[in-house]
Amino acid sequence: MFNDEKSLRLQVSWQRIKDQVAPSCTEYAWKVRQRMAHDTNPLWNRISDTVEAQAFADACGAKTLSALGTYQSVDDIDWENLPATCFLRGSQEHSTCLLRYESRWFLYGNGDAFCDKDGHFQISECSARFLINDKDAKTIASMWLTTSVRSKNSAMNSGYVDPSIVVEPFLLNDNGQQPMKVRVYCFNGIPELIELISPTITRLGGCALYTPEWTRVQQTVQCGIAPIFDFERPSGFQDMIRDSMAVSSGIDHICIDFMVTQDGPAVHRLLCTPYRGQTGTPSRCPDVQKWLASLWNVDTTWYNHIPRQLQPELIREQVWSTAA
Repeated sequence: MFNDEKSLRLQVSWQRIKDQVAPSCTEYAWKVRQRMAHDTNPLWNRISDTVEAQAFADACGAKTLSALGTYQSVDDIDWENLPATCFLRGSQEHSTCLLRYESRWFLYGNGDAFCDKDGHFQISECSARFLINDKDAKTIASMWLTTSVRSKNSAMNSGYVDPSIVVEPFLLNDNGQQPMKVRVYCFNGIPELIELISPTITRLGGCALYTPEWTRVQQTVQCGIAPIFDFERPSGFQDMIRDSMAVSSGIDHICIDFMVTQDGPAVHRLLCTPYRGQTGTPSRCPDVQKWLASLWNVDTTWYNHIPRQLQPELIREQVWSTAA
């Protein structure tokens, strides 16, 4: 009821079938799907787990978001003495997280139901629909522990990472808004694209993209009502760039999610397959897709079993990063 992992796997499987018939090597999203399907670098299993990803970022000298607790079993959690307001997440990628607000549990999702039109956090009639009881919260947390990175990503990765439950602080800025999440797209250790993610942007259906010089990326095609205003550069932006370069050093492509807190930006997650390779992500603009794809060379030797007339334009072959 609360888990759509099965539908996501079906979507990825169907997309893979379409890629076999008529792949498009000029699209960034297509290259992400090739990593999911064919890349066997064990590093991706490790950094797909939030706990392992933060340990990896720590080892690179980057500042990370401190967790309030990490648990390997639901029974290890003292549910009655959890902070009255906090987030409960699975350490591995899930579409659902739980918000505990004033000792009540909510299905949080992407958070757009928990903010007004100006982005201020609030519990309204819309968000009250996602109220659940303690029993359902424990059931959802138990589900997070039953799926490993390998079985979820449908990739031929080697090795497993044991899932866990992470308790994270609930943060609001001085304006009563939830902190902006900044996603940095790095290619071969160089930040190339900045994506801003927040409940307000999600509600507008837009996609806010910037260059590292903080110039807005113009998109000819957008999804929904895109924000027509410019965002201010986040505080500590240069620290994000420095940490991004340190974490992505030696890796062909990785996305780094930062949370902008009162103590400065902190690494929250590392993404090797952003948006699970969904078509049109992070932008539906074909120019943006082609530009990102041009920054990332992939190994195309697996095309050998596809008839020549169905093969895409061959690009320079390059094996996946061996960083581990």
